[in-house]
Amino acid sequence: LEYRSLFDRNPDAVFAIDFDGKFMNVNSQFAALVGMERAELLDKDFRTILIGSQLEGIFQDFVCNRSRSARRYETDFIDRGGNSFILDVTLIPIVVDDNMMGAQCIAKDITQNRELEKRLNQAYRSAKIGLWEYDVRLQKVTWSDITCELFEVPKDFQPTVDAAIGFFIEGDRPVISEVFRRC
Repeated sequence: LEYRSLFDRNPDAVFAIDFDGKFMNVNSQFAALVGMERAELLDKDFRTILIGSQLEGIFQDFVCNRSRSARRYETDFIDRGGNSFILDVTLIPIVVDDNMMGAQCIAKDITQNRELEKRLNQAYRSAKIGLWEYDVRLQKVTWSDITCELFEVPKDFQPTVDAAIGFFIEGDRPVISEVFRRC
């Protein structure tokens, strides 16, 4: 009973589906997201509601393998009004007395985040500003796609620290090398 509030009061959309793909339960946030009433959704097949979603393939894999581990993925879907959304979904097995009963899914609408990322990348591209980061623990340099474009290297290019420093103006390299040495 105390866990019920995790479902009902969750700020994210939450729904439970059985192995036939039918909604066993949905919270009000999920109902609002898809533009339907909770009662309307119960016992409906999720494939009739989450149109354009990649959930079906992931769910089939989940059902076939009876996976007991949670899975996380991003998917897009179209609501009844034709609006497109991008969801970050965590699929968690429902296990009762060591028997799998279906899956509980927690979905966060990340459409605005992806739109902001797209706009930010457009701004960086227009300004010709590349980004890169350095993982001190792994001693790994990662470049953004824009940085790769600016240096005319493939998008999957993974420079070493020395190779990354080699792309800077020769006079700046000693200072940059010293910064890396201190890491």
